[in-house]
Amino acid sequence: MGSSGLLSALLISTKPKEFKSAAKNPTWLAAMDEEVRALQNNRTWILVHRPTNTNIGYTEIPGLDYTDTFSLVVKATTVWVVLSLAVTNKWPLHQLDVKNAFLNGILTENVYMEQPPGRADTSLFDFHQHSNTIYMLLYVDDIIITGNNSALITMFTRELHSEFATKYLAPLNYFLGLEASPTTDGLFISQLKYARDILTHAQLLDSKPILTLMVISQHLSAESSLFPDPTFYRSLIGVLQYLTITHPDITHAVNSISQYLHAPNEDHFLVVKRILCYVKGIIHFGLIFRPSATPATLVAYSNADWAGCPDTCHSTSGYSIYLGDNLISWSVKKQPTVSRSSCEFEYRALAHTAAEIIWLTHLLTYLHVPLPQPPLLLCDNKSTIFLSSNPVSYKRSKHIELGYHFLRELIVVDKLYTHYVPSHLQIADI
Repeated sequence: MGSSGLLSALLISTKPKEFKSAAKNPTWLAAMDEEVRALQNNRTWILVHRPTNTNIGYTEIPGLDYTDTFSLVVKATTVWVVLSLAVTNKWPLHQLDVKNAFLNGILTENVYMEQPPGRADTSLFDFHQHSNTIYMLLYVDDIIITGNNSALITMFTRELHSEFATKYLAPLNYFLGLEASPTTDGLFISQLKYARDILTHAQLLDSKPILTLMVISQHLSAESSLFPDPTFYRSLIGVLQYLTITHPDITHAVNSISQYLHAPNEDHFLVVKRILCYVKGIIHFGLIFRPSATPATLVAYSNADWAGCPDTCHSTSGYSIYLGDNLISWSVKKQPTVSRSSCEFEYRALAHTAAEIIWLTHLLTYLHVPLPQPPLLLCDNKSTIFLSSNPVSYKRSKHIELGYHFLRELIVVDKLYTHYVPSHLQIADI
């Protein structure tokens, strides 16, 4: 629902699956009334007699496609970039809520829909005015606004309210299930309540914490007796995947167990339980954003595990990218093909990281944040560093897909630097 004031009360009760059960709850009825009033105030529709020979909307079937929604939303990495810039520049962070997610728009065709039972949208914007800057992050109906001019933010917020049914909540404290807490020198983002809910769902809230995520020598395999409740297994993996948004330390482990959703076995579930016990020990952890001495400097670390999957011999690669001193992007992904050498799979991993870096440079350009120098990409494989900057080695790397050689082109035109970093230093930095 759009009303965050009512949402907190709704979360206390069980979420109804259809209108009939929601209509029995006064709190849900009040929330629905507020949504409908907002739609009516925006003049979203015009009541007409039901036309003949016309398809009518509202044909979703509960349990089949009733919960499907499609909307352009801000990317998590974009949120971290803007928060990093706001903290570094000491900008205020404001939070708004749109009472309904159906924003105004002009349709060129007629769309007929049924009225709601029982009763007769979207990405990233930036707003510039001379030297003043406003960034607005929009995720369906949740909004974060920040900028360098408080008066301009107030005026912009007033303009939003005049067009849409918005509500000013407070300085940023809760966004998309993420808890934001100001610190003496920055901002702390966590998912404390969400992590507790996961442990409660898994009946491990009172479990003993474990200090390590996985046994280093253990490689997951499909060979074992099947887990009797795959639906429960998949539900745990799903919530753990969203927990990685503030816990990059569990990303690799969650990626590993996510590869067996089709047929989880007993060994896989034991690893899931171990991850949950680890989460119990770091439940108060999260992301910290602090002012940076070099706020517009991009530094990335790339690494990979060669042929780590015993079933397919595929490699797993990952990266972490910093904007100044703040971690803003990270990923772990299983490579789709078998690499013939450690140099090849490290090179592929480096290329994936470079693609994310280039996307970030475009984002920063869009946000009018100049980069003082090309991004730096660090890797612990000397052969890969040599391959990325020496065209002489092409004959020895011809078996690598040509698409990955765009990395070398970036280096040639000075859009990216690569450098060797020892493995122990890379682990310490990440």
